[in-house]
Amino acid sequence: MSATTTAIPSPDPTSADWSIYIDNQSFNITGLDGTPTTLTFPEINVWALGLSRQTSVSSFTVGFVSMLFIVLLLVTPAAKIRKPIFVLNLVSMFLVALRNLLETIFNTSSYLGVGQYFLDGVFQYPLSTWTVNVLVGIVAVPGYATIMISLLLQVRVVFAAEPKTRNIFTVIGAIAIIVQTGFLMTWLVFTCQCALNNCTAVAQNLWIYNTFRIFFCSYVGVACLVFLYKLGFTIYRRRKMGMNIKQFGPLQIIFVMFCQCLVVPRKSSFSDPHLTVF
Repeated sequence: MSATTTAIPSPDPTSADWSIYIDNQSFNITGLDGTPTTLTFPEINVWALGLSRQTSVSSFTVGFVSMLFIVLLLVTPAAKIRKPIFVLNLVSMFLVALRNLLETIFNTSSYLGVGQYFLDGVFQYPLSTWTVNVLVGIVAVPGYATIMISLLLQVRVVFAAEPKTRNIFTVIGAIAIIVQTGFLMTWLVFTCQCALNNCTAVAQNLWIYNTFRIFFCSYVGVACLVFLYKLGFTIYRRRKMGMNIKQFGPLQIIFVMFCQCLVVPRKSSFSDPHLTVF
């Protein structure tokens, strides 16, 4: 049997087929072990695009969350600042801003390049080079925990008049927080070990990363559904009682839920142990 190959189009600067061929070229370079390694322009483009997207999101998050942090401090009465939920929200915003600042620093570093990512050419750097990346994971653990604890306390508040239901949600929420923290700690230890020992098996254990992301999204989603249910039921009951509810309508509900769901975990584009972030 004879293998079929795609014919190379004739060179023509104005030809679409020729441009497609140029954009999808592959080329051989020397790998870490001295053997030829093939790279393609699409692979490099995907990596560069993913890095740009993640850096853009991290930079925006730093600015937006920092602004929100300052505004809340300025407009919130001193008595309210000392309440546990408000303190947790402030701590959460601080940790989110700090984590994304560290990610931005890491993503724009000189040691993050094509050779390091595709060929694992990182042995010229000392272990201290990956300190920022390790700190990203360390900050992520209390960051996720404070967000989940804040949501749990808010759920307790909306069920203040229903002690039995409140206790059930508290127990379930506490278990969920412990499970989430366990997954996060496992992923943190694994990725830190790989980053410091040049382990290349991170991609084989992404199920841990995907599990705690899905778990966190589910937790936030359930908490927000509870808020929506209680808010809608309260508005309905007050309307049936003939009370004035004009001061709190559908637009306010949408705004509250937008702010409640503002912090959303995202997937990293990287599977290299030295370039993996939370």
